[in-house]
Amino acid sequence: MSKKILIVGGSGYIGRQLFARLGHERAVATHHAHPFPGSVAFDPLTTHPEEWLAAHGPFSTAILLMGATRVDACSKDPAGTDPINIHAVQSVIRACLQQGIHPLFTSSDVVFDGHKGHYDESNPPAPLVQYGRQKHHIEQFLHATDAPHTLIRLPKVYDSDPQGSSLLAHWWQAIQRRTPIRSATDRIFSPVRVEDVIEGMITLTQSGQSGTWHLGGPVAVSMAGLFELFAARLREADPAMPDPDHTTCGINDLGFQERWPLDISLNSDRWIQTTGIAPQTPDAVVDAFIARLRLPFESQCGKSA
Repeated sequence: MSKKILIVGGSGYIGRQLFARLGHERAVATHHAHPFPGSVAFDPLTTHPEEWLAAHGPFSTAILLMGATRVDACSKDPAGTDPINIHAVQSVIRACLQQGIHPLFTSSDVVFDGHKGHYDESNPPAPLVQYGRQKHHIEQFLHATDAPHTLIRLPKVYDSDPQGSSLLAHWWQAIQRRTPIRSATDRIFSPVRVEDVIEGMITLTQSGQSGTWHLGGPVAVSMAGLFELFAARLREADPAMPDPDHTTCGINDLGFQERWPLDISLNSDRWIQTTGIAPQTPDAVVDAFIARLRLPFESQCGKSA
């Protein structure tokens, strides 16, 4: 029996699309609270991972996407999110290593303090927020095992689907509803298209790469700058579109539980040069999003919207 890729946390945003790309023949995807076609139940807080892996394998690689991923929720409830983001992940990693399964762990750009930006894989983490501390804890745990593993740090992941749930779709829905939008001028990041992340994960896995990798987009941009690009391209596509109800602010004016890092942009040259993947720029992703809309604007929401 050929070994498959295990996607732990397959019901999430990245996991579902990764599973759709790999298919049943090459992968097994898990769900906890949100089953979807082809997924297998796995409760990381109650299931014994050693038994589960033995029953559903064999696996060559386990891509670990599970966790509580809302940054402010982790800040507000560390006692409630540590069990899944730290203890359960450690348990799955131990079980994988015991059974010879290569772990690929998805970390985050918020392991950095945001003082310098353009972080590469050699820069030491210094997280300011609880979610970043949880991710860094697992990074340290993996390094301490001294076993081969892959660690991928991701920035904000988005796509060009107007019917989806990522950043551009959220903004588009707010524009349609005429609801206020606030975006930070000092929050600098390297947004990356979900398709590029999936291609990167598969390429690194298939080529047997290990170590730490940054999978960020090719352009660093502020949240406000990305929104302004989005709004400008919408106006170009439909000059009759009303101006969005948009105001700018600082990221730490938004009332989060902890102070967030500012410039957490990633240097992803190593990934790009090693794999030959050319992740799309924000301009390209925005243009692809707008190309999928039914404009003019009034055809979307009506004159009374």
